[in-house]
Amino acid sequence: MTEQIITSINDEIAALYKHSAIQHKTDPATKADAIIEPAPAATGYESSGLLSAALSYAERGWRVCPLYEPLADGKCSCGRLDCGSPGKHPRTRNGLKEATTDAARIQTWWTEWPDANVAIATGRDSGLVVLDVDRPEILNGWQSDTLAAQTGKGQHLYFVLNGAAAKNSVCKLGDGLDLRGDGGYVVAPPSRHATGVSYTWMDFDREPQPAPAWLLQPNPIPEGQRNEILFRMASAMRGKGKDVDEISDELYFVNSNRCVPPLGDEEVRKIAESVMRYKPEVATDPAPTFAGMPLPILLARSRQEPDWIIPSLLKRNNTMFIVGEPKRACKSWLLANLAWDLSEGKPVWRVHHSKNGFLFAPKRPMRVVYFSQEDAEDDFQDRAEIMAKTGRTANDSFWFVPKNLQMTLDSENGIRLVEGELAAAAHAAPIDLIILDPLRRVLQGDESNSERIAEVWRTIDVWSQKFDCSFIVAHHVVKPPRQKGQSYDPASPYVSRGSSDIYAGADAFINVVPGKQKGQPTAGRLLELHFTTKRSREVSPVSVRVNFETGGVEFVGFLNGRDPEDAEK
Repeated sequence: MTEQIITSINDEIAALYKHSAIQHKTDPATKADAIIEPAPAATGYESSGLLSAALSYAERGWRVCPLYEPLADGKCSCGRLDCGSPGKHPRTRNGLKEATTDAARIQTWWTEWPDANVAIATGRDSGLVVLDVDRPEILNGWQSDTLAAQTGKGQHLYFVLNGAAAKNSVCKLGDGLDLRGDGGYVVAPPSRHATGVSYTWMDFDREPQPAPAWLLQPNPIPEGQRNEILFRMASAMRGKGKDVDEISDELYFVNSNRCVPPLGDEEVRKIAESVMRYKPEVATDPAPTFAGMPLPILLARSRQEPDWIIPSLLKRNNTMFIVGEPKRACKSWLLANLAWDLSEGKPVWRVHHSKNGFLFAPKRPMRVVYFSQEDAEDDFQDRAEIMAKTGRTANDSFWFVPKNLQMTLDSENGIRLVEGELAAAAHAAPIDLIILDPLRRVLQGDESNSERIAEVWRTIDVWSQKFDCSFIVAHHVVKPPRQKGQSYDPASPYVSRGSSDIYAGADAFINVVPGKQKGQPTAGRLLELHFTTKRSREVSPVSVRVNFETGGVEFVGFLNGRDPEDAEK
């Protein structure tokens, strides 16, 4: 029924605009995209297809709302002479918030505004993400069998989200490539563009295909950087002694998940082969670029906005350690709550200022992979069931990997096992954060061995780039000295157990110090959290309480009982 309606709509458009310049020049061998030429302004407009189309989209579960339509002279029917988006902004008072699948509401709208263009809301509510392609040539021959529509200047490619998150972006994927996801919308057939051209389905028999991983990456590798970044990753892997097939497999994964658009497999294989002429540990860029610059140039450059996983604490591609005494610091409870908070897009541990709101509030739900090397499935299920008492809802963004002591970061087999788990998690959705709990359970060797720790850092760095994510690693502190008078500061990251390379490689630390317990110990445990960050502003220490009955972490306040923001005022 829906396909018949859309076919009828496209037939009506073809009849009404037989003089328009929409021409589909298709190469049968490559199925090249349609070429769009300017069209004369329409002199008449049949609106019956608009209502039919809106209803058919609602039947598919796609939320719709009416837009202002362009007039014959290309101006917008909203009446504003300076309208910058004629025929592309909502007619309703609350805009996209009113988008619906309710047939009665849709009938009412198009009865009141019969010529209104149709908008389809994108994002998780409609289950769609749409790639707006103004310049098809930038896709470099990349093709998809997904549902597509011809627009006024290019194409809309419709993809299924399958529960994943997708942010709106403009030209982030490349010049002429915009993405419409959560909170966005697209103009849909048979709406009319300001040029007079109508939006049409290219082949409505096609179904929207699952969104490719690179489309949903928060930090894609754009055209112009793909070869350089893949070569550098290949060089790092060659430096670790990997062979051409192992390097190729790694590059294929990164290419298909992050490169926009992905390179061809043959080109990726050539990159892997090109680094094999170097001996391990000496692979270098054959055409090196130099990063040095005069100080005035450095000071004049514009900074990129940090991509925070945890605001003020952890940026993307960085690593943070959370350190404290075994058992008494409750690190696993803290990390389980942190992971669940981030997966729901909620403030971590609900740490907040008295006036300026939450301190560690993520900008969106984060995809977290938690390697719990001290919990088997039953153990962590017990922990999760206790935590669910606080009203939490299980969600797919929290990915749990149970204890497997063969998964170590300083052995080939262990690295292969961990990477297999990460690949499985990343196949479902891009990863934002990986938690390793604790460090001593992902090491075969001595944590005081600087070479072992350096190898771990290299592995984490490769994964950080490959999966475009951050790491949090739980670790223990050295035992306090038995003799009084000896120096020992439990709030310092230098008390971390093992090699000093642990501190050298981390970008941030949280030291967990047991607080002075009041009341019954079984009611919970009071903890002090001391923050050390190398490359961002200082974060004041706070006090929290782990509630053993609910498994939750309760924010108590800033240490010394005074909010630092209030003190500044």
